[in-house]
Amino acid sequence: MRTREEKNERDKPIIKNVVYLDFRSELSAFDKYFYFGNLKNSRARNKQEYLRRRSSSLNKLFTGKVSKISSSTRDLNKQVETLNSNELKWISFVLGRHYIKATSVLHSLFRNEGYSVLFQTDFAKYSEAVAGSGEMAVVRLVREVLAAQNYSLILLDEPEVSLHPGAQERLKLFLLEQIKIKKHQVVLTSHSPSIVKGLPKEAIKVFYQNPRNGRFLISENLSPEEAFYHIEFPVFKKKNIFVEDILAQEIVTGVLEKMGDATKNLFNVRFNPGGVSVIKKEFISVFCREENTENFIFFDGDQSPDSPHFDWQSFIASDINVTYLRTKIKEQTTEDIKFSVDGGSKGGNQKQQLELLKSYLDFYLTHVFYLPKSVPEDIIWNQEFAINQIRALISDKNDEDVLIAELEIISDMKKKFAFITKIILGDSSSDSILSVQRQFIQRWLNHQNEDFDNIQNTISDLI
Repeated sequence: MRTREEKNERDKPIIKNVVYLDFRSELSAFDKYFYFGNLKNSRARNKQEYLRRRSSSLNKLFTGKVSKISSSTRDLNKQVETLNSNELKWISFVLGRHYIKATSVLHSLFRNEGYSVLFQTDFAKYSEAVAGSGEMAVVRLVREVLAAQNYSLILLDEPEVSLHPGAQERLKLFLLEQIKIKKHQVVLTSHSPSIVKGLPKEAIKVFYQNPRNGRFLISENLSPEEAFYHIEFPVFKKKNIFVEDILAQEIVTGVLEKMGDATKNLFNVRFNPGGVSVIKKEFISVFCREENTENFIFFDGDQSPDSPHFDWQSFIASDINVTYLRTKIKEQTTEDIKFSVDGGSKGGNQKQQLELLKSYLDFYLTHVFYLPKSVPEDIIWNQEFAINQIRALISDKNDEDVLIAELEIISDMKKKFAFITKIILGDSSSDSILSVQRQFIQRWLNHQNEDFDNIQNTISDLI
């Protein structure tokens, strides 16, 4: 049988129930009139007086004195509806307050058609005249989404409007729960970190304008932090990557630059002049105390232990004590790690010691990584590039051959860089060596070998 492509046919479009809400226009009946209405052909002196007069009719609907109000030509309201317990539960959840009862009606008593809601909480009864616009918007959204049939397409335009960050976060949780229950597809536009935070990369698409030609482009597969870089939302707390020396810092920074500004903007790369021991004894012992720490360690490859990092939760329960965990940390780090704890018998609070040792192992398990190769010089060194540098600078063929032979004899990478730097710049000071190393880094970044992929993948896992 011929395929659809061979027959030049297209699949039939998917038929879905569609729910669309634009929260910039989801104003209550009261707000629509107050901000946009007029007094034409009205005896009222101002809008406030007009609203007070018409609100008496609205109150009759809410109290059940009348079920319908009509003008000479048409009915001015739909049926009054009392929100059910499930609607009240979710509205209470999103807005963070307890609603006992709510009654809603769609009407044209204020000239423009709109919704009015009478709310009742543990403390008060009030209408949309004193409710926030965010409160009204949540009522509309929750009711529409709960009423939508299974597998609906729900389109929401900036649902965070007039909601504080906590309510925005809970609104997202409500939508995710409805997706699970009723298999909806939800497409929303948002500028809110609270809405976007926690979503997988596959769910985020950023629309931005090309400044050169004005065309709009779409970026995909971005983390929430990368996405907000494109709309110039500042990253207040960057992730820190600590490395052993300035060369490792240059290498990791170079990889971040290749990954793009959106990713680079998420990280600070720092090196500690004190070396490995200080990082293990002082830095990690502090970082591991922080909840949700954004500090990461990239050691040189020669620090990688022979076996994977320990997970204390996999240890036999009877072994989990201060002495045993100290032994495992020493085995993993080759360092004696000490924590200051409250005083007590037998040299300090043993319970605190135990918890801190567990935290140290947890940090090592999830926040400590290793660069490829034993030292950073190994990562960027390229023999062919070094020889070409010698050939470009040395005019005498015999001298050239001698220098290349001497270079090939040197096994220590640090000494190799000192040797080639002396040839290129005439001295081998630390600043001169770093200058030459930057040339090697640039070449390495342009070629993007397996080591580059290794570092890039490690960084990607941190986003």
